Amino acid sequence: MAVPGKAEGEAAGCGTPLLFPGPSMSPRLFFLLLSLACLAGRVCALIEGLYCGQEVCYDVLGVDRESSKVEIARAYRQLARKYHPDRYRTNEEKENAHNKFLLVATAYETLKDEETRKDYDYMLDHPEEYYRHYYHYYSRRLAPKVDVRIVILVTVCVSSQFFSFTVGEVATMKPLNT
Repeated sequence: MAVPGKAEGEAAGCGTPLLFPGPSMSPRLFFLLLSLACLAGRVCALIEGLYCGQEVCYDVLGVDRESSKVEIARAYRQLARKYHPDRYRTNEEKENAHNKFLLVATAYETLKDEETRKDYDYMLDHPEEYYRHYYHYYSRRLAPKVDVRIVILVTVCVSSQFFSFTVGEVATMKPLNT
């Protein structure tokens, strides 16, 4: 619906044109808007609480994506020595070093494991899959490290031995009491 006194494609109350894809929008402008939306998504892919937060783990350690485990470990050890809180005297310096040390340790924990590193690289490459990143991050962090079937099997074996011992003990005591 056109607003009287406004040119077509302008919002009511402001002089900026509406940027909806349509027949009047040029393909170049549409491609530009789509590119900007993708770049904005890439920036928003780094979520506080996941991996290194708003920082890229590779940048924290000062390595690139093609670095080997040995190079990552070497960079981690150098930065851990540099930012270890015990090297600083004042409380403010210790606090800053502690935060930086935790960030370096988190980056190393993320990049040293091949599976976690693969998930992290996927998150950097596909920022639009926001919920998938949450699922994979927390499934790795909170999932039990032992197979649940083994835990159930051991629990059943131990409890069956316990119950068979107590039932057998009661059965052998009855004849003695009579």
